[in-house]
Amino acid sequence: MIYFISYSIFLFFSVIGIGKLTNLFFKNFKIQEPLYGILGLIYLTIFSTVLHFFLSLSEFINLSIFFIGFLFFLFNKDFSLLKKTDFYIFFLFSLLLFFDHKPHEDFGYYHLPYVINFNSEKIIFGFGNIADPYVWNSLWLNLLAIFNLPIVKYKLISLPSLLLLVYVLLYFFDYIKVNLGKKRFNISVTFSIFFIFYVIIKFSRFSSYGIDIPSLLLISTLFLLLINIYELNKINNTQFYTIICISLFLPLIKLSNFAVIFILFLILMNFKYTISYPKLLKISTVPIFLVTIWIIQQFIYTGCIGFPTSVTCLNVNWFNNDILNLGHKLEIINKGYSNFKYKSTILAENYIENFNWISHWFIRTKTELSEHLMAILVVPLLMSIFSCFKLRRNKIKFEYFLLFFVYIIFSLIILEKSPLVRFGLATLFLIIFCLFIYFLEINFQKLNRKLFFSLIFLSLVYSSTKNILRIDNFNYPYPKYIKSNFETKKTSVNNIFLHKPVNKNQGWQGFLCWNTPFICTYKFDNIIVNRLNLNYLIISKK
Repeated sequence: MIYFISYSIFLFFSVIGIGKLTNLFFKNFKIQEPLYGILGLIYLTIFSTVLHFFLSLSEFINLSIFFIGFLFFLFNKDFSLLKKTDFYIFFLFSLLLFFDHKPHEDFGYYHLPYVINFNSEKIIFGFGNIADPYVWNSLWLNLLAIFNLPIVKYKLISLPSLLLLVYVLLYFFDYIKVNLGKKRFNISVTFSIFFIFYVIIKFSRFSSYGIDIPSLLLISTLFLLLINIYELNKINNTQFYTIICISLFLPLIKLSNFAVIFILFLILMNFKYTISYPKLLKISTVPIFLVTIWIIQQFIYTGCIGFPTSVTCLNVNWFNNDILNLGHKLEIINKGYSNFKYKSTILAENYIENFNWISHWFIRTKTELSEHLMAILVVPLLMSIFSCFKLRRNKIKFEYFLLFFVYIIFSLIILEKSPLVRFGLATLFLIIFCLFIYFLEINFQKLNRKLFFSLIFLSLVYSSTKNILRIDNFNYPYPKYIKSNFETKKTSVNNIFLHKPVNKNQGWQGFLCWNTPFICTYKFDNIIVNRLNLNYLIISKK
């Protein structure tokens, strides 16, 4: 318990300190502490990825990086967060979410195995041949790898999601509190109110925090920043740097987030006379470097430059032609063909075309969709009972709806290939929000800070109670891992072994790698391992 609490506090402020490295490169750079935390997570991803090109990330290398971040936090002498009651409330609320949680369904499949491989060996050529999820690599997994730390080992590698949750809740809460205090009742405040209650009420189980919830948190933070600059009708270098960092980070952690790139182009067009090209070049250096190292890593992993296609893939030793069909296979899976009642009457290729899958998809997801709709609307509807919203009198500026429309349209185009609800949480939220604000607006005579604080308190109590009832062992705060069983065989490289999961009456979880030693693979008999110059491993298809 003491290590869990100590590490959580230490890492929270260390990540903020790493984010404040921004101040070394930009003069007069000042943003809220939670936004420094978000930048810190992005910088940690860069450090993790670059270091992994040359060495494996040991526990002590990772701890050293966090120690530097913590020292930089102390050096800046800004301890304002410690004076805020909301910091302690949201921090404790989030720790309770993490406490004794059941890991996400993908955690044992490829999150934890990826981190073990990442920490055991420097970058591996053909790493995508180990398992299909590594073909389109998420930089979020690189971030998890740097949270492998002494004593606790891999028990805290999911902590980035928890830290991000705290940063985002603090940022949104403070934004609402300040604006309500100044009697500012604009679109950004309504957006923030919708979002903060949605997150607290719906995502009270840490088992749902894979890569999808961090994506939702980042996209929503990005939209709050964007709405705010439209309200002010201006953008400064600080805002634009933060926006471009988050925008380019999002597609690199999940492909379905690619729609934010079109939003970035929209901002550049709207504010092209505000941002000079020399400043734009300087501001874009770090985000472009992030994209560059991801492209390099993707090529080393798969032999492809970006997403695997016949055009982007090169005929290198580790390239596996099978990955070109991976997108098609995933589309069949994600559209639910495997459990389609009448699949004997239609081929998979025909099922996924021309929206033949849509009726089955709706039947399969209607419960999940309704739960999200209820979570989004329950507090706003309750506030409407107290007359906190009224019929809209003034039309909303076209720029706002264009901002939402561009994201929603391009996101839906992407989601057509992989229509999982968890992939489109931000899209669903924005659609509901747009419909609501089209008809209603805040009634400034009724909404006040006291009512808002009361509703926040009730929401936190509701979610925290669910977690307290969930916890089986209050003496063990770490996630519950499935004990792995595996088969082993030698490779042609000394001290390098292949391991395959062996299920011993553990249900479907027993087929997953979990904490099986390096190298765990689901392609046990189909890959070969060799050693290259400079001691790099290469994995290729037989």
